[in-house]
Amino acid sequence: MRRSYQFYHTHLDPVSPNAGSVLAKILRAIYKPIKGGYLRARLKYREGVGPVWWRIFAPLAFLHPAGIDGIADDTMFLSAPSSGARLLEVGCGNGSMLEKMQERGWEVEGVEFGPECVKRVAARGLRCYGRDLRELGLPEERFDAIYLGHVIEHLYEP
Repeated sequence: MRRSYQFYHTHLDPVSPNAGSVLAKILRAIYKPIKGGYLRARLKYREGVGPVWWRIFAPLAFLHPAGIDGIADDTMFLSAPSSGARLLEVGCGNGSMLEKMQERGWEVEGVEFGPECVKRVAARGLRCYGRDLRELGLPEERFDAIYLGHVIEHLYEP
C-alpha cells in the first residue's frame, strides 16, 4: 500500500460506536434516529435505518452542519435499491460503506488496491477485487450503481 494511505481513515478499522466522551456518545445517540428517519422518509430506505417511527425526526436533518447532503452522503447519495440492485464501490477502503449499503438492501462489491484493505473487506464477508478496475473486464450491465468517492484526489496521474 502506498504511504499516502498508511493512516488514511478509510483504510483503518472503524471507530467503535462506544468510543469517545459521554457527550460524543449522547450526540451519536441523538443523531442516529435523525439520520435514519431522513433516509427512511426522503430516500425511501426500509432496511438498516431503524424503526418506522424514526420518520418523525426526519425534519431535524436540516439542522445537520453539512446540510442534508451530510446525511445523504451516508448512502452514497443513492435512493433505496430495488430488489437485487447491485452496487460497485471503487476505492472501497476498509469496506465500512459497502457493509452499510449491504445492510440497506444493496448487493455490493468493491475494488481496492491496498492488500490490507482487501483482507479487511473480505473479513466482513464482502467481495472485493484487489486489482485495477480496467483489468477486471466486468460487463457494463452488471451494476445498477457505481460509486467512486475520495479517490480522484489520491491518484498521482488521474
